[in-house]
Amino acid sequence: PVFMIESGPAAGVIASHALARAQGILNAITFDMGGTTAKASIIENGALNTAAEYEVGSALSLVSRLIKGGGHLIRVPAIDVAEVGAGGGSIAWLDAGGALHIGPRSAGAAPGPVCYDQGGAEVTSTDANLVLGYINSDGLVGGGMPLHRAKAEEALRRQVAEPMGMTLMEAAYGVHLLANSSMMRAVRAVSTERGRDLRDYVLIAFGGGGPLHACEMARSLEMKEAVIPPPSPASSAPSACWPPTSSTITSRRISRRLRKSTSPASTPRSRPSSAMCAGCWPPKVLRPKPSRSSATPTCATPGNPPS
Repeated sequence: PVFMIESGPAAGVIASHALARAQGILNAITFDMGGTTAKASIIENGALNTAAEYEVGSALSLVSRLIKGGGHLIRVPAIDVAEVGAGGGSIAWLDAGGALHIGPRSAGAAPGPVCYDQGGAEVTSTDANLVLGYINSDGLVGGGMPLHRAKAEEALRRQVAEPMGMTLMEAAYGVHLLANSSMMRAVRAVSTERGRDLRDYVLIAFGGGGPLHACEMARSLEMKEAVIPPPSPASSAPSACWPPTSSTITSRRISRRLRKSTSPASTPRSRPSSAMCAGCWPPKVLRPKPSRSSATPTCATPGNPPS
């Protein structure tokens, strides 16, 4: 079961990797914004980054042990994904000093944002995006899920705008920018904090809210281009059905402390036993045949949001 942790975000990275290959993009940053968290990964020279261990359960969950987030260490192979607690359902709140924060608490799918009108009472980044006009006020799912802009405006005015002495639009845009700032932590964790120059990378944004924030984030990070896959809200799902496979065989050996005179060349190396490998190689993989789609990705410069 431990291998299933973060398998959903990893599937989204695999989908972005396939899109990057199809578009001839060698260096890219993947950005996946969901309801509770935002995830980022890096593609360099056309290849995914992987590691033998990663952290979960911290304010910034990531693979690299060079940047320790204080989470739980899990020593299994994983795709390099950094994750922060900021998403579409992240709650905007004021601390005792009157400073505005976003997340890590989330309204979730139930009761959800105030605009869902399903019992949610705390303002979220989705409510702010609706007030700003970034989300179609006619509703989601082709109008099957109506959104209540008036309720979002009233909650945002009462909880953020009036306490901070702002107009409604200033408060909404402040929540939007603060959400961007929080999510950019994940992007920087896999790039600039490891010595990469983001000006050399393309941002691939997907997930339920990724395209809403992609161009603003790309502009702030000085990235030259943002790419939006056609089925961006569901990019992770199909790639989970036919991902590339690999097998990792590890073994544990307990031995006495080697003497100082022992040379590295004479040190016995641990290798998998034939009993451990019996029946597990080569791996047998069954995959559904992927369907073809005529849809094409949308590319946009940071200054011009995709149409």
